[in-house]
Amino acid sequence: MTVPDSKSAGANKTLSTADLDLYMTSEHKQKELEAMANGLSRTDGKDHCDGTQADTGRYASWRTACLHFAQITTLHGVRFVFLDSAFLVRRLLWLALFVICSTLMGIQIIERIVHYYGYPVTVNVNVNFNKTLAFPALTVCNQNAFRATATTERDLYHFIERVYNRSSSTSPASGSRDEARIRYSTAFPDLARPDIRDLTLDDLFRSAAHRKEDLIVGCEWEDEPCGPENFTESLTDHGVCYTFNAEPGHQKWVTSAGSEYGIKLTLNVEQYEYMPGPHNAAGIKILLHNKKEFPKVAELGLAVSPGMHAYLGMQLLWIENLPEPHGTCRSQDSPYYSHYSPEACQLACMSQRLEQICGCRHMYMPHVDDFPPICTMERYLTCYHSNIGKVKDYVRDNCDCPVPCNFLIYDPTISFASTSVYATDQLLASTTTRDIKRRFLYARETTERMNHLKFNHFLKLEKDMRNSFERLKQVMTHDVKERIEAQRKSLEAIFENLKEIKDRKRHLLEWQAYHVNKNFMRARNAMEERTMLYLMMGFQEYSYQVEARIYQMATNGTNGLDQDVRTSIYYDLMNLINGRVDLADRAFANYTQLYGAYYNGSAIFRYKFKKELRADNHYITPRPLLRDCLFRTAYTRKYSSRVGKDILEIKKFLLQYSSLANTNFVNGTVDRDMVHLTNVNRGRQFYQRLGKPVINYHTNYQSIIEHPPTHPINQSTSKPSRTNVLFLNRGWRFCPDLEKPSRSEFYEESVEYPLRVLEGRLAELDRRWRLFQEECDRMLTTASHTLDELSHLEQTILSR
Repeated sequence: MTVPDSKSAGANKTLSTADLDLYMTSEHKQKELEAMANGLSRTDGKDHCDGTQADTGRYASWRTACLHFAQITTLHGVRFVFLDSAFLVRRLLWLALFVICSTLMGIQIIERIVHYYGYPVTVNVNVNFNKTLAFPALTVCNQNAFRATATTERDLYHFIERVYNRSSSTSPASGSRDEARIRYSTAFPDLARPDIRDLTLDDLFRSAAHRKEDLIVGCEWEDEPCGPENFTESLTDHGVCYTFNAEPGHQKWVTSAGSEYGIKLTLNVEQYEYMPGPHNAAGIKILLHNKKEFPKVAELGLAVSPGMHAYLGMQLLWIENLPEPHGTCRSQDSPYYSHYSPEACQLACMSQRLEQICGCRHMYMPHVDDFPPICTMERYLTCYHSNIGKVKDYVRDNCDCPVPCNFLIYDPTISFASTSVYATDQLLASTTTRDIKRRFLYARETTERMNHLKFNHFLKLEKDMRNSFERLKQVMTHDVKERIEAQRKSLEAIFENLKEIKDRKRHLLEWQAYHVNKNFMRARNAMEERTMLYLMMGFQEYSYQVEARIYQMATNGTNGLDQDVRTSIYYDLMNLINGRVDLADRAFANYTQLYGAYYNGSAIFRYKFKKELRADNHYITPRPLLRDCLFRTAYTRKYSSRVGKDILEIKKFLLQYSSLANTNFVNGTVDRDMVHLTNVNRGRQFYQRLGKPVINYHTNYQSIIEHPPTHPINQSTSKPSRTNVLFLNRGWRFCPDLEKPSRSEFYEESVEYPLRVLEGRLAELDRRWRLFQEECDRMLTTASHTLDELSHLEQTILSR
């Protein structure tokens, strides 16, 4: 809103209440300003007369001036803060609003000033698809730094082993360099050798590193063959490595993406050459980098394990940084490198610092005309190894190595797959494996020989084996032969002893068999020959004769014999019957004696066996066997005792004939039914037991005439009629084939059984002896052959 002055106020026709108040206020302020101006002039004129009044006036004039300024300023809100006519609350609200707005304005002004002097930068990211790209340098390193065969040939294997096995646990050197030298000379006695003490690191690594001719088995660049000659040796922080596309004047270009437009490598890690060193991993390390920059393989390399098929892709990033004041990028020139990079700057600073401390550097650090020189093994162990940690800290804190303004970044991506068996076979088929096998065997032998633990263990095994061989030789040439000879003699003695025992046992078995046969079974034969055979011989004819004489003595018949004839027939009949009764008694006595001999084991006869005494037959008798033959089965128990009963039955049969004869002689009559019953009931039972008869169906016409049957004879029936019983009875005869009688069963199952057992024992003894003799012969033959083989072994192998 514009405030009108006093001259223009009258020109307004109508004014609102608010306009009027504002006008009056403005006019009043104008009068106050005029009064203040007059007061200032009056005060200035009285300053020299009254100092107090001058100060008060000065203060009042300044206050008035400030109030006047606050009323006329265009700074919004200030005049409302100092307005006297306004309420206090209104003025405080305006004051708070003014302070807040002023603060916000100040913050924005400061922030913008700071932003301005911060030199902001806009980052532009451009993705370009180029037709061709420069292929980076590819550095390939074996994880193993030293070959076992190369270090062994130079007699450095154990020294390197001690360096990299003990250096990590050796405390950093403290004190003077001479003290460190003494301490490390004690820990590494090989430093006393001049060829090791003055050996430089590059000579050590280069002479013992894996050769590129052995490492690189196959190489293809864009389907074109390449080889070890396309790789350049480079000394890195990982050791001796080999770089592809390292020549500055020969840049390789890639025209398309994909593995077909890159490099393909088949590498032999030569794991059989591995030995203790700075690295413990197996396989290779690869790094893609700018060929102008130092390859930090140990820190940035990608590891590939043996037996794997690795695919390595890459993205190229070109970065441009702004210099001051918009950025901090810059480059530094140094005689240690031609192309600046932070890594080159740090290595140069590290090389300078090591030159100051140790007077030498590591082989991969930059230099100027070979200065500083490469550390020898003595300097490396006594100074470099103990100070390298401090040097790295110094480089990180004191060396200024800014980021360059322009540099390349190769961002790799790697993937793995197992190598197929087919690819392995193809590789082995296309590669000369004979040389690899020879180097493998030589390296394996070297590593086993150089490994202290394995070598000492092998020496111990070799010593133990030699001692064992000597003991074996002693055992084979003396103990074994003596033992085999002793065993052979012992076997012969055992054989002779057992042969004597066998002969004695066979003699006893033969004696037992002879004793049983002659002194027991022969009694059976004698009984059979003297009594039993005659008792049973012609018994049917005998029965016929007895019955005929009984009938002849009858007086009621038609024969009409006188008494003298009858008496003669009677005596003849009684003699005939009594003779058979006496045979039955003697047969029963013989049977009882034979049965008792088997039961009690008492011999009947006293036959002598060879030169043995007859009195000893009592001790050789197999009593359990003889008694067992009578009771061993129910069958033998039944028929062994029945023979005696059958003999007694035949005696009763004969005595019944005698009774019939006495009755007939006294009475003169004959009871034909009784004769029939005697013959049938007694004779048939006896014959069925001692020898079963066979019915003879031939017709006896004379008997039919003398005793005509009451009814016709039916020859087809199996049983005869009562009228022809006498005729049929006379047709019985002895036939042992139909059913075994008791006598045969007694002889076969009881009397002859002990002899069969003894003969079986003799046969079993002979069979077992034959088997034992064959086994002994085989064992003796084997022992003889073993002794011959031991003698041959002693003369050939053990004598060397």
